[in-house]
Amino acid sequence: MSEFANNIEKLIGQNRVEVAIEEFQKLLAEFKPASDSGHAEERELKTFFIGLSQRLYQAKDNLKSGNINEEALARERQKISNQLLETVFDLDKNAEFNAFINTKEEEFAWQNAKSLNTIAAYEEYFGKFPNQKYVEEPPKFLEELKNELRQKAEAEKRRRTQDERKPVPNLTASSYTNQREPAPVKKSNSRMMMIIGAAVVVVIIIIIVLNSGNKGGVSGNVGTVNDNAAIEGSNDNSGAATDQNNSVQRENSNEPGNSGNESGDNSQAGGDQNDSDDQSGGDVDSTQ
Repeated sequence: MSEFANNIEKLIGQNRVEVAIEEFQKLLAEFKPASDSGHAEERELKTFFIGLSQRLYQAKDNLKSGNINEEALARERQKISNQLLETVFDLDKNAEFNAFINTKEEEFAWQNAKSLNTIAAYEEYFGKFPNQKYVEEPPKFLEELKNELRQKAEAEKRRRTQDERKPVPNLTASSYTNQREPAPVKKSNSRMMMIIGAAVVVVIIIIIVLNSGNKGGVSGNVGTVNDNAAIEGSNDNSGAATDQNNSVQRENSNEPGNSGNESGDNSQAGGDQNDSDDQSGGDVDSTQ
């Protein structure tokens, strides 16, 4: 029995009938018949597996509809599994399709042996497919592979021996100290970075304080200027009031003088009038 047949039988034993049918259908999709008998085999197998798939679908649908119970579905699945196994066991009746399956299996086995690349894998391949098409002389191929693998093993052994014979460095106290020398450098570097960081922080704080002081000084100067301006304005107002009072006092002191002048003017006017009258009277007397 082929590997494909064994795989189908295993799937049926696991009650995975649907997967087994899908595997068959995938293989039929790759099958390219070269003769009329091959085409007839293809049609017959496709029809058979399509019928099995429809029966499984119908049984599941009847269970959902309540037409059958779980026990009836299990019996139907068992019947389909038995028919599938009979087809697998009778694959020899489909000569062209069976040859196609053998070719696919041989290709898979060869690729598997190449990936493993071991004597056991190749021997298993040659045992299953004595008429294989990939190696003309299997015994010679195996002998050459054995020599190749032996040479690789010996080269690997020599490499390991050389590694073991390499002198181990003597880790004396001085060499240990030398190996540990970079550590203080890292510490000094870390300490220097901490000092630089602290200095930067101090400079930033000083700048902030100076800026704050300048802002306070400017505010104080502005306040002083405002106070001085207020005092000067008050002094100006006081001076203006004083000048106004002095002007009023001068005006009041000048008023009596003006009155005296007016009296003097009146007296003078009266004197002039009397002189005029006296003169007029003299003139009259002389006329007479």
